[in-house]
Amino acid sequence: MAAAKPRVTPRGRRQAELYRYFTETYVRHADRDYYDTPFVLDEWQWRDIYRPVFGTLRRDGTRAYRQALIGLKRYTGKSEIASAIVITVMMMEPVPNGEYGIIASSEKQATIVFQKISAMIRLDPYLSTVFEVMKKEIRHRETGATLATYPADEAAIQGHHFVCAVGDEAHVWRSTALYSAIVSGMKDRNSLFIVITTASAKRRGVLWDYIIPTMMKNPDAYVVWKGAQTLEEMMEDEPFDPSDRRLWRRCCYASWHTMEQMEEQFRSVPLADFLRYELNVFPPDDLGADAAFSKPRVRRCLSKGRFPWQMPIAVGIDAANSGDAFAVVAAAQDPETSAVTHLYPMVFESEDGAFHDFEQIEAVIADWWESYDVRRVSCDPARMLLMSQHLMNRWGVPVESYAQTNANMAAASAYLSSLVDDGRLFVHGPQREEWARHMSAAVRADAASFGWRMGKTGDRRHIDAAVASAIAAIVLDANERGESWGMLSM
Repeated sequence: MAAAKPRVTPRGRRQAELYRYFTETYVRHADRDYYDTPFVLDEWQWRDIYRPVFGTLRRDGTRAYRQALIGLKRYTGKSEIASAIVITVMMMEPVPNGEYGIIASSEKQATIVFQKISAMIRLDPYLSTVFEVMKKEIRHRETGATLATYPADEAAIQGHHFVCAVGDEAHVWRSTALYSAIVSGMKDRNSLFIVITTASAKRRGVLWDYIIPTMMKNPDAYVVWKGAQTLEEMMEDEPFDPSDRRLWRRCCYASWHTMEQMEEQFRSVPLADFLRYELNVFPPDDLGADAAFSKPRVRRCLSKGRFPWQMPIAVGIDAANSGDAFAVVAAAQDPETSAVTHLYPMVFESEDGAFHDFEQIEAVIADWWESYDVRRVSCDPARMLLMSQHLMNRWGVPVESYAQTNANMAAASAYLSSLVDDGRLFVHGPQREEWARHMSAAVRADAASFGWRMGKTGDRRHIDAAVASAIAAIVLDANERGESWGMLSM
């Protein structure tokens, strides 16, 4: 039978509450909006870190957990909590000439963390009298104990024997030797080593292959992973839906986290990054290209009602590079509310890969121009120069440039995604099923600093209706604000 896990006793809770009292009384924030305010623990910081780490004791009063692995999503103040813990332990468990350290992800980050700790000490009158802040280390004036920060480099750690050390962002550690160098040097019977980290980009590496399984098997280690999946679920490759908002709520544990932030990130960044940074999940190796739109949500957009042809209309056009597929999409706002958008797609595909007759497609656009209140017709001139010339010179339809740059397509993709996710998009006409197929084939491609844009992989079919929809929708929205990308002149 497996040994029972140690638990927090009343004696241990009282001790943990003393550590909490010290942190909240003497440690002050040194970061952004909370600068120079008391470090009052969030409920999860107390429940998942302070109470179990400092309140789980052996019979002799020493801590039961000498190691801890704490998995946190991005923007949860990992460096701040690491700094607060080390200062608190240094004061609550004085060891003459003891060494205390924070191992940061890089030399630059080590400097940033050191400056943060220095600021915390200077901000409190009592701590500023207890500690002397020097260029490379912070020294306890009475005990001679020192606190310093180090890069994630084995050579920088060798020879140090820490009483308390915190490893920040272990997902970037390149060698198990760093972990071994820290742990092997901790000889004090009440020493403490804490790893605080976000998930790695892959299910491999030092954190995934070594640190996590080592700590999970160690009875002297406390492990908590705050994310959409547990470590056990990830190790078993259990499937889950990253768009499930119920899972997102698990990841809004900090008082400064909001579902609105999660929604924005879901629409703005590639899925693999969303899994890591927002859900704190190691992306599975078979994740591959991530779908740009949820298939169930795309299906919910399909409508049997009438398209509001009486409203002002914007038209988006896109074509496959191979020339065997075109899409023309009309977009109009709902007559009752501008928050809802209606689309009417026309999809032209060739089974044998032959080029389509431009005149057939141009005639559709020209008919819309003549029959309805079409305000704007937009496409990428670099991809559809000949059709743009024909529309303007032969049919008298002015065409506006919407170049498919990363900036433009990231904005259009995110806007279309928000309409789909919020249930504010209705798609009409006999080719709405073809539209749904194109939407379901679109994946999230990297758009550099702009986040993500629609793209496709070699094993997928066309996405032209999705691209044309995004252009039409954002141009329609911009029309209400008077924005323009500039008319073409041929």
